[in-house]
Amino acid sequence: NKVSGKKVEPVAILNGPAGVGKTSAALAVLQEFGFTVVEVNGSDVNTGDRLITVLQKNIFSVGLGAKPKKNAVVIDEVDGMYGNEQGDAGDCGAGAFVTYLTSLKDKRCSPVILIANDMKPKHLRALKADPTVALRLNFYPIVEHDMQEFLNNVVRKANSKCSLETLRTVMKSANGDLRAALTQLQLFVRC
Repeated sequence: NKVSGKKVEPVAILNGPAGVGKTSAALAVLQEFGFTVVEVNGSDVNTGDRLITVLQKNIFSVGLGAKPKKNAVVIDEVDGMYGNEQGDAGDCGAGAFVTYLTSLKDKRCSPVILIANDMKPKHLRALKADPTVALRLNFYPIVEHDMQEFLNNVVRKANSKCSLETLRTVMKSANGDLRAALTQLQLFVRC
């Protein structure tokens, strides 16, 4: 951390319900600091071994010369990992993945951002238990007032019209999920 001089964990966990901006926040911050983002979906890659391989290829300086490429890895849906190479849905290689992430706290490497809706899976509980391994940032459902203001701005910028009753219906149905609200709003708004 060049701003404060304090040590910053190379791993962060962004946790919260769907549609509240976890991935968008991660991408915006990493872009602001000049990182090339490597995005991986934990549900697709689905084993600790495969995720470790992705990390090993991307979080240490990449390229030659005076200005090596700065990568950062964002692993979305890390709570959705399942199955290991042998098809065992028990540990899913998550133990090895957590051990690898733990080993990063004493290494100089690029950021790794884990994004999860649910912190209950065993591998995430293990990371949560040791605050020296990962910085944890909790995201919460968007409150009604903020969502209404945001949706009104979207409607206004689209030069569209939407009744307050329709906005309230959309917000109630979305239940704090801004992404879902935007998707539903598209069905109601006249452009």
